[in-house]
Amino acid sequence: MLFNSISFLFVFLPVAWLLFHVAERAGLPKLAIGVLIAGSFVFYAYWNLAYVFILGGSIFANYLIAAHLDALAGLRTLSRRLVLSVGIAANLGLLGWFKYSNFLVDEFNRTTGTGFELAHIALPIGISFFTFQQIAYLVDVYRRAGFDSSLLRYCLFVSFFPQLIAGPIVHHREMMPQFGRGRSGRIIRDLAIGGTIFVIGLAKKVIIADSMAVPADLVFDGAAAGLAPTLIDAWSGALCFAFQIYFDFSGYCDMAVGLARLFGIRLPMNFASPYKATSIIDFWRRWHITLSRFLRDYLYVPLGGNRSGPARRYVNVFITMVLGGIWHGAGWPFAIWGVLHGILIVINQGWRHWQASRATDPQTGRTQISAMRMPVGIQRAAIFVLIVLTWVPFRAADAGAMTLVYAGMAGLNGISLPAAFAPVAGLLPGIVDPPGVVFDGLAVDPAQILLWIPALLCLVWLCPNSMEIMRGVRPIIATKGYPATHLSRSSPARPARFRPVWLLRPRFALATGLVLAVCLIQFNDPSRFLYFQF
Repeated sequence: MLFNSISFLFVFLPVAWLLFHVAERAGLPKLAIGVLIAGSFVFYAYWNLAYVFILGGSIFANYLIAAHLDALAGLRTLSRRLVLSVGIAANLGLLGWFKYSNFLVDEFNRTTGTGFELAHIALPIGISFFTFQQIAYLVDVYRRAGFDSSLLRYCLFVSFFPQLIAGPIVHHREMMPQFGRGRSGRIIRDLAIGGTIFVIGLAKKVIIADSMAVPADLVFDGAAAGLAPTLIDAWSGALCFAFQIYFDFSGYCDMAVGLARLFGIRLPMNFASPYKATSIIDFWRRWHITLSRFLRDYLYVPLGGNRSGPARRYVNVFITMVLGGIWHGAGWPFAIWGVLHGILIVINQGWRHWQASRATDPQTGRTQISAMRMPVGIQRAAIFVLIVLTWVPFRAADAGAMTLVYAGMAGLNGISLPAAFAPVAGLLPGIVDPPGVVFDGLAVDPAQILLWIPALLCLVWLCPNSMEIMRGVRPIIATKGYPATHLSRSSPARPARFRPVWLLRPRFALATGLVLAVCLIQFNDPSRFLYFQF
């Protein structure tokens, strides 16, 4: 069931919301939690009934392992470490079987020339997210960060439908204190805040992301079929996909935050204007924040982090990013995407270290000169181009399609311009029939480039994001160590604080209603969120 579907918006959500608040108003918090659990399993069963047994079995098994870890709290560390290792291995084994088994068998056959066959294994939707979430919980229990003995509450922690399918990856200590609290006096406030954020996210997905998907699919699907995109087509496809995935994931994050707030729950920060990043490191502090947090706390730090010198730190960062790339999907393009980001982050860290050493007196330790920095606008533009280039393997169907798109972006496949440009080119000396240029029209509509791309660049670089607009009502939980733009009072764009009473103002209600109406018109063929496939 998609967030951007009629069945979700006008059937499932109203019923779940009404039953939940009726139970809470009746003073039955356990019943309210039960309603959310039942609704979450119905939501998950909509995709495939068999997936419910996988989710339920994973929840019950991890609860038993966590309870055993907690029971061993006073015993030897070795015993607890063994239980934790078994729990992590079981979770990774389940994820690996569903996500990577077909790929590994195919690669083994291709390499060795054998013909082993494995029945196609469908990937249960959201398994990567609820698996990582439960691994984090087991590690936290092992570290004595808290254990909740209630199976009912643990089940809700894992299955809560606004963040079940594509995150954010939450911690138990962030979520569970919020459940079971009476909030009957804040229903209208939460409805206003959550509904507004949801409509903003819905508009990002339906109006922008889905529009950008058309030219992006045209270029990348053509490359997968063996068609070589020309210079402008290749860059058009790459840019359109960069904006598609940006607004698709940003829209999903807003919709998840809005849905959770309808039930009085605040989710952690997961998206903070990543195209405003001034470095690759900054990008990963802004993009999919809870995944970055998980990789940092449960992979990078256990590998040694930065405790063993620069060389080991670079190796740890590189391994973390490669594994993060592989987590996104079973295929060489995802591994290449992880490798590219690993290399870029290592270079970024090395550059920072070199700048710091240049700016510090080795004898006194005092700063001699401030490190030279490019203007912020140039930094953002340069990082944006790098990000666009690295999105190519992420979107490409295989290595061959990736190579064709990169060749097109380098101009190796020639240049194609709209036929309407031919008379103009003929007026310029030396431009008549230039080699490699063909006036036969574009595969991608030029309007996508001339209108959409500049407008979207202005939107992501100059405008406040949805959490900054809503910062006056504390829409989300700040994630320690990551940008908290929703709390910032020094944003270049100083948006007015949203107040729930605005929902009652005719102009605000009309504007929100019009945006929602435009979105509903596009519901004829709702599309899945890109991160649902991971």
